Amino acid sequence: MLINFLVTKAQAAITNPAVGQLGEDAAAAADGTLFTSYFLRIWNAIFMIGGLMVLINFIWGAVTWIMGGSDSAKVQKARDRMVQSVIGLIILVSSFALIGFINMLFFGEDFNILNLQFGP
Repeated sequence: MLINFLVTKAQAAITNPAVGQLGEDAAAAADGTLFTSYFLRIWNAIFMIGGLMVLINFIWGAVTWIMGGSDSAKVQKARDRMVQSVIGLIILVSSFALIGFINMLFFGEDFNILNLQFGP
């Protein structure tokens, strides 16, 4: 009787406040929809954080350039920071394009994996 109670408790769904119910939909887990949705949530979070970091790094480089004045070492360091920000932006955009290509390759036109939503 105790073993049945433990097994029943172990099979219950896990609740996570960030993502909701985990393990409740066996059909979505079997066909890969659950994995795809979790992957996209993580990828969207990384994409947003990366975009913010590129913006902050670029602004930091611009302010350093302005504050550098006639010091060529500071201006060069600021220019390098801004170039690195542009390279980071190119990497982010290329990852977006790569995910879109993989989406088209595996799922076709019917399944839009890159449906970005800004805001709540």
